[in-house]
Amino acid sequence: MAVVATFAVTGGWMFASLPVAGVLWSVFLVGTLGIGLLTFHSGYQALGYLSIIYCVFLVATVMTTSHKFLQGLVAETKIEQQGELIELLLNDFEENANDWLWEINHNDFLQHVSMQLVDATKQSIENLKKQKFNHILQTLLDREQQQFTTLNNQLKHHFTLGKPFKDVLLPVYIGQQHRWWSFTAKPFLMNINQ
Repeated sequence: MAVVATFAVTGGWMFASLPVAGVLWSVFLVGTLGIGLLTFHSGYQALGYLSIIYCVFLVATVMTTSHKFLQGLVAETKIEQQGELIELLLNDFEENANDWLWEINHNDFLQHVSMQLVDATKQSIENLKKQKFNHILQTLLDREQQQFTTLNNQLKHHFTLGKPFKDVLLPVYIGQQHRWWSFTAKPFLMNINQ
């Protein structure tokens, strides 16, 4: 009885993503055991009824677990589709705008690399993603500008605060030209446990 119950639970859990298979597995193992005990062994009627109740419980559990599993798959698919749409919109925006979009993670590594940054640094996307964002900026900064130290410290300060900021200027040197970049950022904190 214990072996059948264990096999039934394990199989029901394993087949939860396929509800028909999970239900058939549970009914075949536990339901037939209960009916067999009630039909052929009159001394084990209590175990027979208990097996039938256990079978109903297993079927309900398989159906509930299957429903939650399928809901999770649907939600995951929707999130992937939304991510693809957002990426498509961002790429379209970047191709047609003067602004560059950038995204860094909590460790200061780039998550999203714009093609303009690739052109400015003359590095590959893979190489840029292996470097901290601050390090990439340091290689581009125009240290000859008088305000360099103040502006660089100002940008670092904004990053450490973890609050939105707008129009923080930084002198850069790109392709033998002195330029000014204006940085605007908004932190987006995600709860990974959800």
